[in-house]
Amino acid sequence: MPTDKIDSDNAQWHARLATLLTASGKHDSAASHYQRALRGLDEAAYSETQKRRLRLQWQFDLAATETKRGERQKAIDLYETILLVDPTCVEAKRNWQ
Repeated sequence: MPTDKIDSDNAQWHARLATLLTASGKHDSAASHYQRALRGLDEAAYSETQKRRLRLQWQFDLAATETKRGERQKAIDLYETILLVDPTCVEAKRNWQ
């Protein structure tokens, strides 16, 4: 039987909520939801390729949110992590410097 209940343990759900929170200027809450999305990604039923792509995207989005929160060092750490996985990520290189 279908249900309208949202699975709050779902990584994708947290990432989408974080995007909405960021857009509305609620950066502290957004950062928390990006972190929950990243933690939940390992348990998600995605292929390894999808997990890698989502992890990079959510880390990048979290880094941008951390910058907006004034957490520059956290953002730099995230950009460095992204560059370790994908050294060709131009946006991370530009924001890391």
